[in-house]
Amino acid sequence: MRKGIRNTMIVGALGAAAFTGGTAFAEGGSNKASSQDNPLVQRGCVIRFDTQSRTGTTVPRIHSNSKHYCVGVTAEPTVDDQGRLVVRTDGGDQPVVSIAVSPDETLTAKGITCGGSGGTGKTVIACYDRNGKPVRADSPTIHGKYANLWLTWTTWEK
Repeated sequence: MRKGIRNTMIVGALGAAAFTGGTAFAEGGSNKASSQDNPLVQRGCVIRFDTQSRTGTTVPRIHSNSKHYCVGVTAEPTVDDQGRLVVRTDGGDQPVVSIAVSPDETLTAKGITCGGSGGTGKTVIACYDRNGKPVRADSPTIHGKYANLWLTWTTWEK
């Protein structure tokens, strides 16, 4: 057998071994096959940046009413010393499956994008402008009457 064909067959066999039931498994990971019976927990909340303190800093808050529910967030968001948004959730011992942080059209028009880190009881969210410069979650830049950050967590129920 030619060397190129043998190498292709070996790579193909290794690739096939890495997939079981359509799910890829990373070395040392805790990957689970997809199933409608998986014990997944959904959390979600809208954080609004429409409130300002007397000194002019923006005060992020949970936006919840008859049209917007906040599920699984345990306290009002805070801002850490680096200007990142900190959101606390229940289920702190549940492994994270995914986190989505989505700026709405008001923040997007300002060129603000955000990303989350963590997710097991506490998520830290950093925001940036069009040039990649950090935007503090308590800055006047992020403030807006309808400026919303949509958050979604999917975790594995233990």
